Amino acid sequence: MLKDELKVLRKIAESIFNMPQKDFLRHVDANENLKNDIHDECQRIKDAWTSLLFSQNKDHVLKRYVWFEQETLLKLSDYIFYNIQSADLIGRLKKKDLLPEILSILLSDLLELKDFLIQYFHTYINPNGKLPEAAIPLIKKQLGDAAEELSALFTDAEIDSGLKACLLDYLHNILYDSSNSPLNYRVSEYQMLFTETLKEVMDFRDKRDLTYAVVEALFYLNFNHFGFSQWYQEKIVSKSSASKPLEIGKLVKDELLILKSLPVIITTGFDPLIAPINIQLEGWLIEYTKNDLHDHIVGTNGKFLKMELKVTVAQLVFLIRLLYEEGVFAMKSIAGVLRFFSNHFMTKKQAHISYGSMNKLYYSSDQFTAYYIRELLLNMVSKINKLYFPT
Repeated sequence: MLKDELKVLRKIAESIFNMPQKDFLRHVDANENLKNDIHDECQRIKDAWTSLLFSQNKDHVLKRYVWFEQETLLKLSDYIFYNIQSADLIGRLKKKDLLPEILSILLSDLLELKDFLIQYFHTYINPNGKLPEAAIPLIKKQLGDAAEELSALFTDAEIDSGLKACLLDYLHNILYDSSNSPLNYRVSEYQMLFTETLKEVMDFRDKRDLTYAVVEALFYLNFNHFGFSQWYQEKIVSKSSASKPLEIGKLVKDELLILKSLPVIITTGFDPLIAPINIQLEGWLIEYTKNDLHDHIVGTNGKFLKMELKVTVAQLVFLIRLLYEEGVFAMKSIAGVLRFFSNHFMTKKQAHISYGSMNKLYYSSDQFTAYYIRELLLNMVSKINKLYFPT
């Protein structure tokens, strides 16, 4: 039976805060016993939590329970921390140090329980859970020291200048974090893993190109940072610009093979809300290849690669008319709009759509065409309602 193991510690904290100062100072022996009781209770909690590792509870049950205990631990430790910092207690700190000593012991043991949860229940920890306030200064100092050391190594390192700028910018944000958002488990763990991994890369110098070694490590860390993604894309664009048209396909194919071969920790990353860096860049490479080949074809023979649509020409023209009359197109001339679509689109049955036929259909739509477009638009509205305005 899962239960709140921190209940006793909460009662101990309440008894300390509710005890009159004169009574607290009077019973020194009792206070020594209280210290022992705190240590014993924390050990009992560790034993109770350890037994869960060998229980028959399903993973989703353990996850909910650990999240609950994690949140309870946070509230209790923050409650004690804020009270130690409060003006009421500051006056008491100046007189005697028995009370803050007891509170410090209790807070220290709570932070030890936090570390115990992370060590043995890491799989079940809520990664977005806030860290206890009392633990944040030390963690930020550790992260800041690691970021400062790594920044010094990168400053003098012989790696690509654009990549260096991206990394120094990220490390600067770790060093001088001015955000008011609370530090959570995921961010602190990722930043520590980031600095430790790249420190190892910088310390271990072999015959490999250092830029490649760093890039390999960044993929491993799933560094799906916008700056890194942009740097990578700019490098590919630069390489392809210096290549012949027929060589671009091979260049992209080689890059795709590299991306697929690089190991990536998909369970973590700079931003968990966006795709892993390898998936993100694979998709970009494929799209870039299509667009780049299109540009080369237009430049060599003056013809356009056309996108195939699943609608008929009549349906396409009717949809264009609706968009034009709603003022979606900045172009004022409907003739220019129709010519653009005739140059860049085709249907399954018509590889070539003439401007003349589109112009004729623009003024002669029928009810069947209107019905199809109406159903298409209603489906779109339904999707919008489902995604953004659920009832």
